[in-house]
Amino acid sequence: MQNLYVIFDQTEKKVVTGRGNPNKYWTEGNYIFWVSADDVTVYEYTFENSYNKLSGKLKIKSHNLVTSQNNWLDYKCAVNQ
Repeated sequence: MQNLYVIFDQTEKKVVTGRGNPNKYWTEGNYIFWVSADDVTVYEYTFENSYNKLSGKLKIKSHNLVTSQNNWLDYKCAVNQ
């Protein structure tokens, strides 16, 4: 089982994934969106909260700028507060 830790700072509207740098996020309904990038890959994140806010789904799309290849990863999430 893989663990990916995601921390949301709701006062500054920033998110940190793993050991990465904070990124600004935006919301729409029960969804939270953000984007990050490294040298050759752009990552698009979509987090869907459950209605009771105790679980969610995280979808990550990575787009390689050199090969133009897209990959999708889906995670089931437990929310700790």
